[in-house]
Amino acid sequence: MAPYNRWVLPSFRDTLLNHCDRYLESSDRGNDKSQSKLIVQVAQAITDIAREKSEQVPDDLEKVVS
Repeated sequence: MAPYNRWVLPSFRDTLLNHCDRYLESSDRGNDKSQSKLIVQVAQAITDIAREKSEQVPDDLEKVVS
C-alpha cells in the first residue's frame, strides 16, 4: 500500500490530483513563491472538505510522506 493511502480520503483525492500539474510547474524561486502559495491553498481546501464531511486528517502528515 502506498504511504498516501493512509491519509488521502476519497473526499479530497480529486483536489490533490487536480493541483499536481500546477505544483510541478511552479517553484519558490524569486518573489512569487507560487509553490508555497499553492500548498497553502490546497491544505486549506482539504481542511474545509474534511470539516464539511466530518472526516479527520492526521496531524502528523510529515511522517506519512516518507
